[in-house]
Amino acid sequence: MKIKEILSANVAAITCIAVLAGTMPLVGCAGAPATQGYQANQGGFIAATPPPARFTGDGGRGTRIAIMPLEPHGLPAGQEHLPAFVQGELLNNFRQNSDMSVLDRVGLPAVLMEIESGIYSQDADFGTLGEIAGVDYFLMGNITATAAGYVLQLQVTGARRDTVGLTRASFSGTTTRVELDNLTSIRRASADLLRDMGVTLTTVAMQELTRAPTESEVRAENYLARSIAAQDCGNEIEAMLLAAQARAFNPRLTEAEGRHSILAAHIQTGDIGAGVLQEIAWRNAWVERLREAEQFFDATRREQPMPYTLFFTTEIQQGPINWANETVSLSITTHLHGSDIWTSSMEYVLNTVNQGLMATGRAQPWGFGNWPNQGTVTGANVNTRHTNNFVVAFELINAHGEVIGRETLQTSGWWQRTSQGGINVNASDRRTLTFQSVSAHAITDHGMTVRVVSVNGVDAETAARDGVLQVRNITQQEINRNDQFRFSRGILHGFANNAARSANVPTLVIPDAIWGDPVMVIGNGAFDARQWGDHRINRLTTPDSVVTIGQDAFRGNHLTRITIPDSVTRVGAQAFWDERRFGNVRPFPDRVDSRGIAVVLRPVENEIHITLGANVALEGNPFRYGRVERWSEPGSATGWGEGFRGFNRFHTIYAENGRQAGTYSFTYVSGRIAIGTRNEGGRWEGGGADLVDLVDLQEQGRRRQRQFAVAYVAAGVVILGLLALPLIIFGPAN
Repeated sequence: MKIKEILSANVAAITCIAVLAGTMPLVGCAGAPATQGYQANQGGFIAATPPPARFTGDGGRGTRIAIMPLEPHGLPAGQEHLPAFVQGELLNNFRQNSDMSVLDRVGLPAVLMEIESGIYSQDADFGTLGEIAGVDYFLMGNITATAAGYVLQLQVTGARRDTVGLTRASFSGTTTRVELDNLTSIRRASADLLRDMGVTLTTVAMQELTRAPTESEVRAENYLARSIAAQDCGNEIEAMLLAAQARAFNPRLTEAEGRHSILAAHIQTGDIGAGVLQEIAWRNAWVERLREAEQFFDATRREQPMPYTLFFTTEIQQGPINWANETVSLSITTHLHGSDIWTSSMEYVLNTVNQGLMATGRAQPWGFGNWPNQGTVTGANVNTRHTNNFVVAFELINAHGEVIGRETLQTSGWWQRTSQGGINVNASDRRTLTFQSVSAHAITDHGMTVRVVSVNGVDAETAARDGVLQVRNITQQEINRNDQFRFSRGILHGFANNAARSANVPTLVIPDAIWGDPVMVIGNGAFDARQWGDHRINRLTTPDSVVTIGQDAFRGNHLTRITIPDSVTRVGAQAFWDERRFGNVRPFPDRVDSRGIAVVLRPVENEIHITLGANVALEGNPFRYGRVERWSEPGSATGWGEGFRGFNRFHTIYAENGRQAGTYSFTYVSGRIAIGTRNEGGRWEGGGADLVDLVDLQEQGRRRQRQFAVAYVAAGVVILGLLALPLIIFGPAN
């Protein structure tokens, strides 16, 4: 196939995301290991340790490559997005596992205009195309549908005058639909191509390229590919909604965010085009846009409904025994979950179009003042409740492969748009499915399994492939774990109740998904411990599905080793403030100054480790360790308190160190500091704070020693007095 034909299938402007020699690595680029850390004079900063690299050597640095959409052959209807789907995963793999400069697919209008100008009349002239696009190689190929799946044929060919037509790397292989859908076959091809191009992949990279991505990542890539196909066909509303869905399922997919922002901005301006000058033409153009939005909204809820997953436990529970019939009831727990992440994008698309309509200032005179609640162009009611009913057939099978029980589960969920523009969801249905009258003689001690046979009369595999209902088995332990958190639309809001908090403190492991939906955001104040009494988190595991950590998310906990995954791009203010306080104590003055201020100091050296990725946006000051409470005169700590507020400069050090990825370690000196004053009666009043431990055992021990010493002196005085008593009464002996 000619390069000209391949480029004609692509979508718009050149954006080269490159990592050139001598520059800092961009987010998402594996790159060579970062340089060792910055040495600070203040804050006790030690070093920044780089994260594991994806390759050794130069990783192809200096090579520029453009990855084109594949040429389709024999793809059935509904699979037009697959060339862009494969292209997107190839782009991701080359960016993350090499140091090549990869041409973005945001668009190639300048190149396409050059091609269509007629200058390039012969195939040989296309050797200059690489020079126009600024690349050395094109990765192109074909995807062909077969009865068993697909055939992938990929080639990396030269794009310069002296290399045009020369093959640098190639891959050819078959793949099943499942392997293509979950991206594993594309990752396998990427590994082969990268090795052919001289990139030495590390164990970390190979592990990544041989595992299947998460379900949410696959959904996001699928939605993005469909968005590109829709935009190519001129369907901007469909393209915007699909890009919004891709962004919702994977906020790290920057291309989805970029495409969505451009489309949304175009609509929100209220402008159809600079050439539309007459009022009636302007209104007619908006009528067509509203019709497209209404029709697509209706078609999406019918043809691409909210993704549902039915979970069922692998543990089989025994029920009552029928002694007469020698049968028993056996049951499992089921849980239907509808992904409300999907609803957030549906909510967004109509609201975005409505904002654009309002921006015209003409919605009321045009008769669309209450769109879309009333006055829709197609007469559709977008606020109708949408219910999904499922009839699921289960079989119980013993170790010999015999079906010993059959039962049917009926379950449902619904969602509905409100007149305020939000979407209500009721798609969480927990039930117990009981296999009645199972013969006791057919039950085996081991190897009992439960199988889903059909969904709404269609075999379960077809129903899952067509997006009707996914089915997953799950342990009771996983169900209990999911029930411990408040979670919606990818946002973790905290513990479900006090019992859940007690079960997860002091060691908290945040799951990467809850009911199949990725945990992408730790919400504001989600695990703020200031109201928890003595409960504090001191060990935290955060999954790499998380993109944002909100303000005050872990405030008040005691974390000295914090690992923030590379996936995180933003950390909110006060997210990790460690504010340890001490109650009222009576200080034993090691120092009394001229103002009658007593200060007790017991210095302790502490070590803090913070691991995070590159270019993370740190809002305000997310990290602070230690806090001195002033219990009397606010000015009494002047000259002392500043040195004992703990470490609060990490955001500054991170910025000064070029916002590099890695582990930042530092030490700070803290200790017990008690500040007090004498009252009018001469007694000490005051308090203290410990920057490391809530109880200063050493100080308590010293206090007890002083108490015992006083007691011993008093006892000695009493004994001496008793010995001297005869002398006082009878006088000295003669």
